[in-house]
Amino acid sequence: MNKKEQTSKTTEPSSEKGGARPGAGRKPLPGKFVTTLIISDALKEDFKKLGGSKWVREQIEKAVYFKKNLPPDCQFPSLNPEKLELPLAESFVQAGFPSPAESYVGARIDLNEMMVDIPAATFFVRVKGDSMDLAGLDQGDLLVVDRSKQARNGDIVIVNINEEFTVKRLIKRDGNIILHPESSNPAYLDIVPKEGDVWNFVGVVTYIIKKA
Repeated sequence: MNKKEQTSKTTEPSSEKGGARPGAGRKPLPGKFVTTLIISDALKEDFKKLGGSKWVREQIEKAVYFKKNLPPDCQFPSLNPEKLELPLAESFVQAGFPSPAESYVGARIDLNEMMVDIPAATFFVRVKGDSMDLAGLDQGDLLVVDRSKQARNGDIVIVNINEEFTVKRLIKRDGNIILHPESSNPAYLDIVPKEGDVWNFVGVVTYIIKKA
């Protein structure tokens, strides 16, 4: 074998594939959990417009933040409840003088659909105390609270103030925010932000469920 043949033989690349090398590929960031998200072709462009993986991470962080910022004894609706339609009377029931009886069954309603707009943004919590009894919120009543709604003047809201939760009427006056109690007990006073306070809006009360 001459020198030229020897050089050609030693520099010829191997045709065999050795497979993935140990430790090859992108390394995960320290202290980070890496997972895979599968997006259909139909959603791919929308996913990119929303911000891709950064947007997904922000949604998860928001969900975790909201869960930490909720009353410890609250409950959540089922994300996929079974449909339960109940009969709805065609006429209103009289709270004054009796009226002639009319036909009974009209449309049918599902209380899940009626009271819960967005299951992932809704929770239930029971009333404690009498600071809102004149507004119809009595001890033990179950409140339906929507975290996705923008609080408006006059709404009944739940607010976390310095790690304590309260339900009050929201009053916006001259650029100021007031949490107003509606109670038969005169000991309850308006709550206004003070220096050093940390206020976190939790949600708007959309329904009050009470036992007859």
